[in-house]
Amino acid sequence: TRDYVEKHGATDGLSIRLGTQNYTLAHWPQRVIAYGIDYLLLSCLFVLLYLAVLYSLLPLLDVALIGLFLSVAYHSMLPARPGEHNGQTWGKEMMHIRFVRDNGKKAGVAFSFWYWIVFSFIMGFPIVGFINMFYPIFEAENRGFPDQMVGTHMISTYE
Repeated sequence: TRDYVEKHGATDGLSIRLGTQNYTLAHWPQRVIAYGIDYLLLSCLFVLLYLAVLYSLLPLLDVALIGLFLSVAYHSMLPARPGEHNGQTWGKEMMHIRFVRDNGKKAGVAFSFWYWIVFSFIMGFPIVGFINMFYPIFEAENRGFPDQMVGTHMISTYE
C-alpha cells in the first residue's frame, strides 16, 4: 500500500491524489455510521413490506421481489446520480462521504451495482464482514475489502 501511496502522490495519511484531483479520505466512523443509516433506511422499508405480508395485503413472493428491487435500486441508482452526489447513498450523503473510482470515472448504475454486489458478498460472510468493518482503521488508505476489489476510495465531501 505504501508504494501505491507514493506512486499516486498522497501528501499525508488523510489525503490521496487520484489523477489530477486531491481528495481527503473519509474517516472510519463516518463510513460505519453511513452504513448504519443505509441499513436503517432499508430496514424501515422492509418492515413495511413485512407488515403487508402479515396483513395479507401482498403475497410473500411479491414482497420478496419488491424488497430485492428496492435494495438494488437504492444501492445502484442513488450512487449513479450525476453531479456532487455521485458515489453517494443517502447514508453517505448524511455523513458527507462518497466513493470515487481510482480511474477517475464517474460511478454509473452498472458500476454502483457491481460495488454493491461485492460489498454484499463480503458482508454475507459474518467473520469476513466483521473484519471488513474494522479493516479500514489499519489500512493506509482507509479502504475496506470491497474498495480494494473494485478500485475505489471513500472520501470526505466536506470542503
